[in-house]
Amino acid sequence: MRKRLSQKAVIILMLIILVSYLSSSNWPEKDSPQESDITELIRAGKELYENGEYKEAIIMFLTILTKTQTADEVSEAYFSLSLAYFADGQSEKAEEYLQKLFEIYPDKTIDERYFPLSFVHLFNRLKPESKPAPQISTKTKPPIKPEPDKKPELKTKPPSKTIPEHKIDTEPKIEKKEEKITPPPVKEGDIVPLSLVDVPPEPIKKVFPEYPSIAKRLAIEGTVVVNALISEKGEVIYTAILRGIEGPFRLNEAAQRAVMKWKFKPAMKDSKPVKVWKAIAIKFSEKKSQQKIGDPIFRL
Repeated sequence: MRKRLSQKAVIILMLIILVSYLSSSNWPEKDSPQESDITELIRAGKELYENGEYKEAIIMFLTILTKTQTADEVSEAYFSLSLAYFADGQSEKAEEYLQKLFEIYPDKTIDERYFPLSFVHLFNRLKPESKPAPQISTKTKPPIKPEPDKKPELKTKPPSKTIPEHKIDTEPKIEKKEEKITPPPVKEGDIVPLSLVDVPPEPIKKVFPEYPSIAKRLAIEGTVVVNALISEKGEVIYTAILRGIEGPFRLNEAAQRAVMKWKFKPAMKDSKPVKVWKAIAIKFSEKKSQQKIGDPIFRL
């Protein structure tokens, strides 16, 4: 009987030692995503966005949000999400993530030259206004008792001598030279305003848009103005609607899809290919003429 009890005690003791060893051992934990990993994911999401794959970019940035750890990474993901949602036509989602961004960084600013005008208007409308500095209240001073009026003594001044005009010395005027600020040299791939380039982009391939069946059936006509970002390689990497046709006719989407397939000779600045924004007007008309349906008209 005692032998059985001793054997059970030994087994229980061994189990306790084994459990304590396993609990105290260092099990490998999942490594948190490094900063380089997050940077690579953000870069991949931006490439999807620039290629016009907005839904894929949204999924990528939502995935990044689950792995971010710093406030800078979260704000970058919020801003990129709002831009991707806006490009995908989901303005409510874009506003939602912009408001989340301003909760973290209310003083966030953007370079308005690099984004669509409609997105810039939305950004500026949602950005909180800076609060004025609080005014320091001054203590009221006790009223000053008025002194009895004293009659001023009249002093006779000697007659002033008039100096002839030719003897008056005039101070020489110092001309201020305006310092000219020289802009930094342009690099290949920089975004340059269209009005400042030496050689504007020239289309070498045009793709005519398909006339949506619902708009064709209802005889909806009009012009859609698409703002296209043309890369230094002559490819359209982003589009935005400057002036569209409202309603469920999908003329705006048809114009954007067509412009994304266009090819250009890139714009040149200081003998270097650069990116430029160019407004392109796409006209939809049912009238039978020599001009094809959807034949584009350029506007600078």
